[in-house]
Formats: sequence, C-alpha cells, structure tokens
Amino acid sequence: MSIIINFQRINRIADLFNMLGIERVSIFEDIDPQYQVVKYALENCDERLTSYAFYINALLAYRLRISGEEFWSNFAEYLTRNCKSIENFYQVVDLVGNFTSRFNNYAYYQKIKRLNKLRYCMDVNDVIDRGDIQELAKRTAECLNSSVESKTVVFSVKMVYYVHKARGKRIILPFELPIPVDKRVAFVTYTSGLIESNANDVVSLLFRKPNVVRKVWLMVSLKSNIPSLNIDAVIWYFGKFSQYRDAGKVLKLIDSTLYEILGKNVIEALVNELFYVFT
Repeated sequence: MSIIINFQRINRIADLFNMLGIERVSIFEDIDPQYQVVKYALENCDERLTSYAFYINALLAYRLRISGEEFWSNFAEYLTRNCKSIENFYQVVDLVGNFTSRFNNYAYYQKIKRLNKLRYCMDVNDVIDRGDIQELAKRTAECLNSSVESKTVVFSVKMVYYVHKARGKRIILPFELPIPVDKRVAFVTYTSGLIESNANDVVSLLFRKPNVVRKVWLMVSLKSNIPSLNIDAVIWYFGKFSQYRDAGKVLKLIDSTLYEILGKNVIEALVNELFYVFT
C-alpha cells in the first residue's frame, strides 16, 4: 500500500492557516471541550493541582470506553468533587488512579503501571509550574521511557498549556512538538488531500502510520508559522464530522457562534480545504 505526500496540498493548507492566523486558530481552542472543562475545574480547584491532574490524566487518556468529550467532562466533575482533599503531586496521582479504576479501566493494569512511574518523576512539578512545554515533554518521555512524539506525551503537555491559557498566561508552543495523532487527525489528514494512497481504508492506515501524519502537519506548521499543537484544535474540531462524506452537510453543522466570529467566507474556506476529497 503506497503513501504519497501531496506537496501541492500541503502548500494550499499552509496558505489556509496562514490566512487564518494564530488569533483565529485560538478561537478553536477556546471552544474545545477539553479547554472548557479545564476552565470549569479552575473555578473550583487550585491552579497547580489542576495542572497536575489534567497532565497526569492525559497520559492515561487512551483506549477509552466513551467519547473523549464525555471522558474529560467526567474527569472535571470528579476532580472538582475531590480537589479540596488533595494537597500535592502524590495525592493527585492517587486521585487519577481512583478515577481510572472507575471510569477508564480498559487496559487498566497497563495504565496503572504507567501511572506508578510518575511517582518517581517528581522533577516534572517545577516544569509544569513554569509552563516550559518543550522541557516538560522531554522529561515526561524520559520518565515513561517513551517517545517525545508519543500521542499521550504531547497531549499531556497540551493540557498543561490549556491550564496556563485559561489563567491568561501566554505561552508560545514549540514547533518541535508534533500534532497528537488520533483518528480525527488521521481523518482530516486524508480528507484535506495531504496524503494520497491506494489503501482501501486510508484513515486506518494513517492512524497506524503516525510518523507520516506528524510529518505533513509539521510541514504545514512551518509554512504557516503556526505550531502543530495550535493547529490541532482546528483539526480536532472538524474531525468530529468524520461520519459525513459531504462538505455541504458539514457546513450546515458548524456551530453558529463560529459563523458569527469568523464569518461565512472563512468557514467555507476551511470546510472546502479540509474536506477537499469530498468537494
């Protein structure tokens, strides 16, 4: 099964994001359900403990039994009910362990093994507090004996970024960190025409080949001057329409608030380019 990078489409998608700009990309972060639950948790819990909690839980956010939106909503509720009784990193690890046993117990022992490794990586505390995203990814990968490009490693530092963002702290995400590759990202990578393949199921193929997906979005990132982790919010939003094979249908399902903020022309440009193979 061949995989071919379409450099013409990379340039076109990069132009699209360059036109959009980082400020309008950040609008998609603002409406991201994961960012919304971070804000909700911060209304009730200490900022440092909230950072630890979302960071740790993100490292176990794989092979879920429910949708990502429902998973993070459940976690925010659980955290807010229990955060007054925790005071330090170790207790946050215990809290996430208890949540995992109740709501995230598929591949449970594998997740708990990963969680226990964090008990010996206390040096991540200061890095989380500083908001040094690049260094945090590096230390996390070392702690877990994982790749710095691993989906959960990158996702965990993105959640820390969201906590700092919700508190009004401006953090510039490093270009070196790749987009976290899940099925939504794989889907939009295909529908935007960045990759061509003769496979019967291109999306599944790309999900199994995350390095290819990371590579093409890094190209888009560098050409548009917007970090991949920021671009991720846009891709993840449109990836939720993966059951549709009609760009016109997707246009009708976009949140009305996005039309009000970005305008019809921008929305149509995003849908036409990100669902290119269906237009």
